[in-house]
Amino acid sequence: MEKAALVLLVLWVFNIGCKSASKADHSVNKLASLTEQLNPDLPYQNFCRGYETLDASAIAETYTQEATLHNLYNGSSSNSFQGRHKIDSFFTATFASAKERALSLEIVFKVSSRQEQKNRILDNGLYQLNVSSPSQASNHRYGKFAIVLQEELGQWKFAVDANASATEEEFKTAEGIMIGSNGRQ
Repeated sequence: MEKAALVLLVLWVFNIGCKSASKADHSVNKLASLTEQLNPDLPYQNFCRGYETLDASAIAETYTQEATLHNLYNGSSSNSFQGRHKIDSFFTATFASAKERALSLEIVFKVSSRQEQKNRILDNGLYQLNVSSPSQASNHRYGKFAIVLQEELGQWKFAVDANASATEEEFKTAEGIMIGSNGRQ
């Protein structure tokens, strides 16, 4: 009886180990597949460069003409912007404030999932925004995003951009592909 119990225990432990390894393999395969899907022509790099140079028009160009931007951050009222012109105005005001205070901005995306449809791409993930000034150390802010990309004149652009607050822990523990202004990290 004891041998049978020991054999069952060994088989149970082995089975759990195999399932854990299988989940890890699936996760690695999922990220490898996502890496293959991410196209350098997508607008993420241009968006990041726009943040680094505080160039609102460069960021606005990453959006379709009829795009919507939804800011749903904790502790602030929700703001939505319809159309590239209003999105450009939003970033122009944001960057004017940053320039007045001599702030440097850098944003890095972590794309954690992608669904490709016939004429759209649905991306989800997190981002880290680094805010620094000559007199202060960098301040890191984190957020989640859900983005719908769509082709406009042969280029993939943001059609819907919804973002909300996230924590540093969420960003650090999330699996995904990092994208910054210099391409993939």
